Amino acid sequence: MVRKSKDKLYKREVDANLVEKFKGTAEQLEGEVKQVFKMESYEKEMMQAEQAAIRAQNMLKHSDEIYNRPKK
Repeated sequence: MVRKSKDKLYKREVDANLVEKFKGTAEQLEGEVKQVFKMESYEKEMMQAEQAAIRAQNMLKHSDEIYNRPKK
């Protein structure tokens, strides 16, 4: 992959202390990130449940129209 690239390949060095600092920050935020993912998962489930409820209501409300359509 690198051999086929026409761009120069640069070597970047990052200070180890800086890496440790950001690693610590990432570890501190890990709990919050997990909580956000959990909340998003719950929200997704709630939306799916709401959609299913709306669909069921529409099926009950418009069932006579749906069942009176000619078959394909």
